[in-house]
Amino acid sequence: SISHTMTSSINSAMNRISNRRVRTAVYVVAFMVIGFVLPWWSILLVAGFIGWFEQGLMRAALAALIACFIAWFLLTLGFDVASGFRISTRLGGLVGLPIPIVASIVSATLGGMVAALSAATTNQLRVVAKALTS
Repeated sequence: SISHTMTSSINSAMNRISNRRVRTAVYVVAFMVIGFVLPWWSILLVAGFIGWFEQGLMRAALAALIACFIAWFLLTLGFDVASGFRISTRLGGLVGLPIPIVASIVSATLGGMVAALSAATTNQLRVVAKALTS
């Protein structure tokens, strides 16, 4: 079928990118592009892709967590610098954060956790789908 052919070709392309740092960089760029253009929940799409093609539950969850954390930290820091640190200062005042950069760290951590859960869920769905089709 077409979906099986497409999945196997993406799998072979992902297997060729064997270096973990290169894969993580590809994931970070994907999270940044999606995060810059689409709403926050769109990280679930990239994390789902990671979960489907990474082998192993922990590997998929950690890959998504690390890549999304880095991407969201860079994105929020970039937006914050562009606004003259007004966003983090106001947010820090609302929730009592002592240093403005902590808002970027908290945001990146939450984004990474959402991405890790999405990747883990998709990874397990792939395992179930594979078991059902065998």
